[in-house]
Amino acid sequence: MVPCLWDINCLLANAVFLLTELRNKLFITILKDSAKFMLIVFCIAIPLWLLSVFGTHMRYTQPGVFVYAPNLVKDMAGFLKFIFGNLIGRKTLYFLLLGMLFPLIFPVKERFKQILFLFIMVFFPIGLLLLSNIVNNYFFVQRQFIWVMPLFAFLIGWNWDSFLYFLKTRFRNPGLK
Repeated sequence: MVPCLWDINCLLANAVFLLTELRNKLFITILKDSAKFMLIVFCIAIPLWLLSVFGTHMRYTQPGVFVYAPNLVKDMAGFLKFIFGNLIGRKTLYFLLLGMLFPLIFPVKERFKQILFLFIMVFFPIGLLLLSNIVNNYFFVQRQFIWVMPLFAFLIGWNWDSFLYFLKTRFRNPGLK
């Protein structure tokens, strides 16, 4: 409601300004020149817009879902490498993907929360995007799930932190504190 009132106040202020400046000859000249300019722009733009909306359109053929990513059914390992490789980024950081196995192998304290976070915040959105692309026959590319990357990075850090805490508590020297 507030933005609407703000817009109305701005319109009223502009109207008051226009009414007070109508006595000024220079302002009337500027207003007439602006109106001529806008008329020329509209005379050029409106026919082009009408042509683009109602004219003939070129046919666009959809290239398919798995043009830029490996096919999920034919090459599951390639598809997973595509997903996780794009989520982690550089190849030099691939060793951090080992952190994904820690909650599955070691009894870390928050393993259920980490696995649930992985499925709800990473796998579920990417799966919905993939399903939507399959239904609409749109190609599946990295730009669609780039917003999942920070969540995945958080999860990787959380997994490594839990694993290091597990190692610290498991192999701690009781004599040293």
